[in-house]
Amino acid sequence: MSNLKDNINRELLKKGWTVTRLAAESGVPQPTIQRYLSGAHSEPRSSTIKKIANGLGLTEGELRGLTDSPKILSNAEFIGGFEELDNALPLLNDEVELPLFRETELVADQGKLQIEESHGRKLRFSKSTLKDKGVSIQNAVCVKVSGNSMGPVIRDGCTVGIDTGTQNIKDGDIYAICHSGMVRIKRLYKLPAGIIRINSYNPDYTDEFYNESDGLTHVIGRVFWYSVLI
Repeated sequence: MSNLKDNINRELLKKGWTVTRLAAESGVPQPTIQRYLSGAHSEPRSSTIKKIANGLGLTEGELRGLTDSPKILSNAEFIGGFEELDNALPLLNDEVELPLFRETELVADQGKLQIEESHGRKLRFSKSTLKDKGVSIQNAVCVKVSGNSMGPVIRDGCTVGIDTGTQNIKDGDIYAICHSGMVRIKRLYKLPAGIIRINSYNPDYTDEFYNESDGLTHVIGRVFWYSVLI
């Protein structure tokens, strides 16, 4: 248990108060507080301690150090375990398979995305999940990201889901873009005069800028989901 006297002195120091200020805030006479803190008197009655605690904006328990630990709150909800899936298993009624690519397997031609499926790789998604995100099944594709420019949020090897039906830029959201013939996953910001800022989460990468009218850059779609293995 914490020492009450030390706790009062610590709170006074934290607030930058004098004993006179504490007396005014608590209604406890200044000499009473001073004599206790100096060791001339033993611990005051509980009613006096409550007044001192109230003056400091605390409960008696907090002042005594009985409730130093912050309240513990849950920030997660258990939704279930893992199931082993086999590509041969039929899709459930609420499932859909989305094509899975690497960035280098997305080929851009004159600003238009041409998707070339490779090795028939698929990723299963819940139809209800896509619906909740407002993503049409025919507009959804998945891409495996390479490099660390978007780390630590989106790491090398992370898979992202792209909604090719959403190409309007909302500042700070993550998009897949075709930039000078390269497919990239970046945060975008719209600036005046048709300028777009390309931003990476990794601070080691500096921002880039392009003009929407240059014809060299095209928004493929907005990233609506990503998954990271650590």
